[in-house]
Amino acid sequence: MSTVRLQAFAVLKSKAQIGSEKNTGEMVPLCGASDTRVNADDKCVDVLLDSVPFRLDSITERAKNLSRNRLGLFFLYGIRDSLAETSFWSSEARKNDSVLTTAEFEYEVGAIYPNLVDRKTIREFRNESGASIRFANVSRMKREMLLDVLAKFQQFIKEEGGKVDQMATTRDMATRPDLWVKVLESDQDLKQIDILVVPVADLEGPKSHSRQVAWVRPGTKIVSTMQSRTDIRLLNPSWMLESATR
Repeated sequence: MSTVRLQAFAVLKSKAQIGSEKNTGEMVPLCGASDTRVNADDKCVDVLLDSVPFRLDSITERAKNLSRNRLGLFFLYGIRDSLAETSFWSSEARKNDSVLTTAEFEYEVGAIYPNLVDRKTIREFRNESGASIRFANVSRMKREMLLDVLAKFQQFIKEEGGKVDQMATTRDMATRPDLWVKVLESDQDLKQIDILVVPVADLEGPKSHSRQVAWVRPGTKIVSTMQSRTDIRLLNPSWMLESATR
């Protein structure tokens, strides 16, 4: 069984700090979460996750729309990018007396192919246990496949009323990570993918300075969870634990 580890985080503020008459232990999510509640049994604050926030509000809002429609969530991927993002948002949290908390989720992903993939590989590859590919990384896709997906991105942009020159190269796809979800939903070869690592260009500088995030489809099996705090628990919403319709 192959697994991948992804990180989620949320920035929270105590209700007592924003005008509540008394400190009940309740917290308000500022980003990375959709709701919170105090668990009656152990008094731990349970936090329902949303997609991790992005540096650009436009990308964050599109990601929230996807989660509102229960299509999945974005998580941090990779040690370097995860550390950079949690460091940035921890600094932002300190500026307004908020707290950042993290959790690591380990997901089962079937087979992981060691080389570059194309459509045929995704459709037909099986490992020694007979498991199929359910995890893919855009950076490990063959150029022919990326160009095919780029054409789909351009079509999506046209349908939105945008200009195709906004999506002229494969690097431009990093400006719209949400469109990969539309590809997963509409592309027959990619419908078996549960976790897709995609580039996102939301940092200052050229589009080539992109980082990676992971899109997780509802129903992807969680093998283990590691929380960074004992008084706050980050939880997947119930719809993320239900099997998705393919």
